[in-house]
Amino acid sequence: MTLLAGIWYISMRVKTQNGVGEIEPSLFDRNGVRYRGSWYSGNKGAIPTKYVDLKFKITLTSAIESVGMAIFSLASDKYFIENLMISNKDIPFVTYHKYSFGSSINEPSLKIMDEKLSRISKKIVNPAFDFSHLRTYAHRALVHPINTLDGYPENTLPAFEHASNMGVDLVEIDVKRTSDGFFILSHDETIDRVSNGTGKISEMTLSDLRQYDFSYVGGQKMPKFVNELVKIPTLEEAIITAKRLGLNIVLDIGILNWDIMLVHNVVLAHNYEKHVMYNIQSIYYIQRLLSFDPYAVLFYTNSNMPDATTIKQLIELQSDLNTIGFGTQYTHFISSNPQKDENKAIVQQLVNSGIVVSAATINHSEITQHPNLLDDLVSIGIQCICTDDLRIEQKQKIVMNINDYIQLAPIVR
Repeated sequence: MTLLAGIWYISMRVKTQNGVGEIEPSLFDRNGVRYRGSWYSGNKGAIPTKYVDLKFKITLTSAIESVGMAIFSLASDKYFIENLMISNKDIPFVTYHKYSFGSSINEPSLKIMDEKLSRISKKIVNPAFDFSHLRTYAHRALVHPINTLDGYPENTLPAFEHASNMGVDLVEIDVKRTSDGFFILSHDETIDRVSNGTGKISEMTLSDLRQYDFSYVGGQKMPKFVNELVKIPTLEEAIITAKRLGLNIVLDIGILNWDIMLVHNVVLAHNYEKHVMYNIQSIYYIQRLLSFDPYAVLFYTNSNMPDATTIKQLIELQSDLNTIGFGTQYTHFISSNPQKDENKAIVQQLVNSGIVVSAATINHSEITQHPNLLDDLVSIGIQCICTDDLRIEQKQKIVMNINDYIQLAPIVR
């Protein structure tokens, strides 16, 4: 779809439950560039509890393609919207397309997408997370098997440096919170496995954690770091390093015992939100983050396959502005799994609905045990692979990227 250069108008009938609402409509091009609407007629400010007709003007200096529309609320209230229209004519008002709501909407950010418009509009893809082809990300920022001395310490800045040197562009990290409110990188709840110390992170301050060396495996110092003290990094330090190295982050939040907006604010503070994808084990927190950031890349991760209710929720959460995904274990799709065919059908349903599906965690040992695993995953629509060993061997050749291991065409939805 193309909207030509010139003045366009967005019109609607709207009211609120308590009279404290305020809205701002916008158009988006295929690259996610936002064109804000300015007030043209009607009441500017709080929207009353009775229907009023509002019109907004948007000036396009050049034609835009694959347009999406969203309406953002600037105050918290319940909105009732009817007769949403867009036109390039002032008077008479010629309907370009029209949408009416049969029920109220109560969200801090309203994403209003006409079914017809979304069907003919292409997905606006964040270039950092383009899943039109298979993507891989380094598990815990590693490119070597986990828990091995001959490698790099997981969830540390040296691992970021090595991943960058190896040509990786996506690194996955895990976040925990200290007793004094700092977000640090750690997969485990304790520091026992990866450091020369012991203790539960939630009961330790950042200063406590900084005393220990995080280049240990099973109580042994990693040889590459025999003369170096590797400190546990904060999320802020990780983002600064990722920005310097040009790395995109897969932020694994897991099960939260704090509000997701606290960690999202750290990302926003460094203007890195377009380079961060969130793995979250909660539909609620996905909804919460989307209400503040409609462009977010959010994966619902679960060791189990989604049921019908979860599938419906994921499909409803997606729009032309965001990317919604589902992440699970590769073991659901191997031949020995009695529900393999049923699980494949679920993946195909998700992918056909625009949901990105990822599988974890696939390393050299998994490829050795299941030689056709990667091909099988791609054939059913898996678009993202999590691995902590990118040194996949094939025909005695070290392959640094799984994309090179499989000669695949772009996934067609």
